[in-house]
Amino acid sequence: MPSRAPVHQVTLLYGNQQYPLDRRAQQITDSVLGEEDQDFTYHRFDAADLLRPAAAEAVSSRLDALQIACESMPLLGNRYLVRIDHVERVKLPARAVLSLTRRLGELAVRQMTWDGATVWVLEEQILPGDEPGGRLPLQKWVSAVTARSGGGATIALAEDADEAQFLVSSRGSRHVMGLKPFLRTVLKGNFTFAGDEADATGQPAPSNAAVRLHGLLERNIERPQPECRLLLTAAAVRESDISKPLLKLIKKHGEIEKFVTYDDYEPVDWVLSEARERSLALSREGAEILIHYVGNDLGRLAQELEKLSLFFPPGARPQTSALLEALHAAHTGSVFLINDKLSERDLAGALEVIGQFLAVNANEYPVLVGVLARHFRQLYTVHSLSQRGVSDSDLASRLKVHPFIAKKISLQAARFTPNELEHIIQNLAGMDRSTRFHAHLAPVILRDFVQAVCAGAFRHGKMALPLR
Repeated sequence: MPSRAPVHQVTLLYGNQQYPLDRRAQQITDSVLGEEDQDFTYHRFDAADLLRPAAAEAVSSRLDALQIACESMPLLGNRYLVRIDHVERVKLPARAVLSLTRRLGELAVRQMTWDGATVWVLEEQILPGDEPGGRLPLQKWVSAVTARSGGGATIALAEDADEAQFLVSSRGSRHVMGLKPFLRTVLKGNFTFAGDEADATGQPAPSNAAVRLHGLLERNIERPQPECRLLLTAAAVRESDISKPLLKLIKKHGEIEKFVTYDDYEPVDWVLSEARERSLALSREGAEILIHYVGNDLGRLAQELEKLSLFFPPGARPQTSALLEALHAAHTGSVFLINDKLSERDLAGALEVIGQFLAVNANEYPVLVGVLARHFRQLYTVHSLSQRGVSDSDLASRLKVHPFIAKKISLQAARFTPNELEHIIQNLAGMDRSTRFHAHLAPVILRDFVQAVCAGAFRHGKMALPLR
């Protein structure tokens, strides 16, 4: 176990490979906290949860908990670590929302009596002779400021907002008004109120919490407590997916580590190393076969290696046939079998595989689409290489797969025409978008696609998807 704390107090880990990212996060945590009891010195938050829409009090309570965790030394321990996941969700809102939120934060009102009624007046409008009482920020009566479709902002008022009365000075006289006209008087910019007819089509996203959370992170990245280590993680492929101001501060005051892989990544050496850790003597061709069936997600590969280590005794070197048998035995409903079933145009078998996979991995439709797209692109590539005169013996090296796999792919490709494969790939591109934006229709879209492939419907052209 590492004993030396990281050089920097702030570390950002980002990427699309959660398994190595989590392992690195654990190494940093162990390095900072050592073998001490972590009940009081380790705090973990999820930005997605912190920003989840809720009553203003609930959101404020979550952010208060994060602030206390970052800025308060625990009773036990001489250092502590705060981990915040999904920081890619922490974005400053649109300029109109940000300006309005800041303006609300600057305004405060004082309570006083006017014509026998309790009213509130802006501090700058208190006149000599007034007897103001308690002070409150104007934000007390605002539950959220949100972005409005088409531009501008929407203000959602708190439940007790209708009861408040405000005293306004105008043209040498003073008069009382409700909150909405008062806000229209003191605030500038393009905004409406939630529930108004003009905003009925808007799809607002809470922004007050995002502004506060962004500011809290900025402050603790730039000036962290001496005993605190801040560990940030993000599910992002590019740095540009993360807030630019936060990224700039992290680069200045901390360190960044990337865990990103791409579609053509073949982690053969990584698989061999992980296999050795599990006393499994995989050959290089065995690692290539495993990657072909499982994909290049390191977390999934680690799971498969864990299961294979139970099939074979320590130190065993499984042959190709034994490895394939073990893979199929362990994964009756594994996602890679969908490729075999569709290549055989086995409708019942393909639907069964999908059902079994989703029963364990609910809503992972992007994974299914990605696996299918990779497979059909390989089949299309086989046709392209064959037209260029590439021999069967060279096919494996061109596809960067084991010869056993290349032969299997070649046989599967022969069951489809190039035009049919081109239409399938085009359809999968549309499916990827549709299943992400309309997840509730994903089962129907996927089932229709499988039926079309098995029926040969793509031989004549691209299918029309239910949604674009």
